[in-house]
Amino acid sequence: MRSRPCDLLAARQPPRQWSLFAARRAYRRSIVSRDSRQMCYHFAFMKHPGAHATSGLIGALLLSFLAGCGPAQPPAHWEFLDLSGSAYEQGRVQGERFSSRMRSLHTQLLTTSILPYLNRERPSIAEMLWTYQDPKYDDGRFSTLLFEESAQNLWNFIPAEYQEEFQGLADGSGMPLEQVLVLNTFMDTLMAFRAITYFIRDQSSPHLTEIEFSLAGQDGADNDGDGETDEPGEGTLAFEPDPWVNFVEVPPETELSLCLSDPDGVNPALVRIQTADGSFRPGDPGLSTGACGAQGQDLRVTLHPPGGFPEAAYVSVIVSAGDMRVIEDPPPPKANMAREVRFGFTTRGFGGAPGEIPEISFDDGRSQPGPFGFAVRGAATRDGAPLLAHHFSLLDSNTAHKHTALLYHHPAAGLAHATAGWTGCVFGFSGMNQAGLAIAANPCESLNNPLTAEFRRDLFLARLVSSGIPAGILLRMALSQASSVDEALPILQAAPKTFGWCWLLADASGDIALLETTSDIMQDGSGALVIRPGDRDGRGRSLASASGDDLRLHVHFRKNLSDLDLAFLGYSLRPQRYFSNYYFRSVRSHHLLGKEISERLGALDAAAGEEILSRPELRDARDSMNAVVFEPASRRMHFAMGQVPATDGPFLTLDLATEPPEVTP
Repeated sequence: MRSRPCDLLAARQPPRQWSLFAARRAYRRSIVSRDSRQMCYHFAFMKHPGAHATSGLIGALLLSFLAGCGPAQPPAHWEFLDLSGSAYEQGRVQGERFSSRMRSLHTQLLTTSILPYLNRERPSIAEMLWTYQDPKYDDGRFSTLLFEESAQNLWNFIPAEYQEEFQGLADGSGMPLEQVLVLNTFMDTLMAFRAITYFIRDQSSPHLTEIEFSLAGQDGADNDGDGETDEPGEGTLAFEPDPWVNFVEVPPETELSLCLSDPDGVNPALVRIQTADGSFRPGDPGLSTGACGAQGQDLRVTLHPPGGFPEAAYVSVIVSAGDMRVIEDPPPPKANMAREVRFGFTTRGFGGAPGEIPEISFDDGRSQPGPFGFAVRGAATRDGAPLLAHHFSLLDSNTAHKHTALLYHHPAAGLAHATAGWTGCVFGFSGMNQAGLAIAANPCESLNNPLTAEFRRDLFLARLVSSGIPAGILLRMALSQASSVDEALPILQAAPKTFGWCWLLADASGDIALLETTSDIMQDGSGALVIRPGDRDGRGRSLASASGDDLRLHVHFRKNLSDLDLAFLGYSLRPQRYFSNYYFRSVRSHHLLGKEISERLGALDAAAGEEILSRPELRDARDSMNAVVFEPASRRMHFAMGQVPATDGPFLTLDLATEPPEVTP
């Protein structure tokens, strides 16, 4: 069942103009909607003025069919549309079908959730970027104008066919094109904006600068792996975020001292040290404070748990801290809190060398894992066929899951492709085409983005205006134009990016690849780096594989470790691992997923993929948005969405090899 093109009754205006198209289409469409108790097929007809049909017969058939669906059920939280015709027509069909849900999504997710939250960031933004002191951003207009101005600029990067689809969405839904464009670009703008706010916060919040183990210099062990034992300063190391443990075989009775630095001074009352065994604050048994730094201006926090650290164990530490400054605007008054940082070490008898032990940390009871995915093939799978699985999570706000949609596009020129997304958005962050090419995308936070480029160019008069092709549109471009991983990679690499994005690809032949991209604002060639199964870093450690037949996707870079490292006007623009709130959670998820895959090598199939996507320690229980498992060789797509987490509902299957495509339990 597919939407069919009909005669265009009025000429359209050029797609790059902001006025509405004057067009009318007659069409037929089919929608599959599902709730937890039943699946019903709903048909809607719009009669063409010249068509020969009997309205009474259609009505009788429709009533007869719907009578078999049983009693009325609550609205389904996901819908399916099989779309064909021109890009404009496909957009118009979506707009007419999803009109109410588009308005609902815009109101509930943007107007009442994201926009008010971002308005709270205006004072700190305006302090650095003077443009946002303009009164036009007063009265809660800051975030609205931010998204609108960015969307208008992004419009210039969007290929014409997708502009036409947006125009069709606007015409079909009755929403202004400006709102439709914001709905389809706000994710890209939000990601870059969030990275900028993290950067600003990082500039003025406490930092962990140094770690010291009191007994490491006299224990007869090479704790830091430099080939020397008990040399001067062996027990002291500068803190560096790392996916691997860098200090080992520490005496369990050692004291662990941390030096925390902040220009405004670190507030001891806001310090918390957490281990898997408990949480410590100054004044608690086992935690004391003092001075550190060249002139004693910084805060030393010393942890010596009652009874010492466990013997022959991996110990992970989470450090939270705030400074002495009180931020009054926006209210209520609060301290400037640092991002929580994590590091680990091992105690005597655990074994292993520095750089060999994964920094797996522990569940802190507060944070959630980020989006993740994996691709497997050959010896890793039960039948040798390739598989790509993806659990996307970002922001649900008790809203997005109620507006999910599975769209199957048949472009006028290009390959048909399905994406898992949302009503009113023409894209998803995962999809597969009829040739068996599957792609999944995650945001990978980076200051190497267009907003930073604006700041470098215009200094304090810069605007937070994004540029590039929105990631979801770029994903669809690759699915429409490429039949294989090798064909898709150049498309993804060459396009201008809105942010840091990580891409996982698999095709029907069994080729798989991981691609790390940024906006490459320094034009140093680091903006698109490919990782293949088995690729290793300079120390021989696997970048993203448990074998030669798998790859893992998260939200931290594995190869592009210096995505941006720049000193500018007294500011330090540092790589992702130094500022991203997701970094440590992503590292933990990376290691947990690697363990899960390692234990299932040779037995992985679609059912196993669904199980892994559902693992509580891997999935985001609050902001899960959809979960998909692709079987590229057989062109099957298994998806779960419409609830939080998405995997709390059943996986259904879309078979792209059938015509028309079928959704089955």
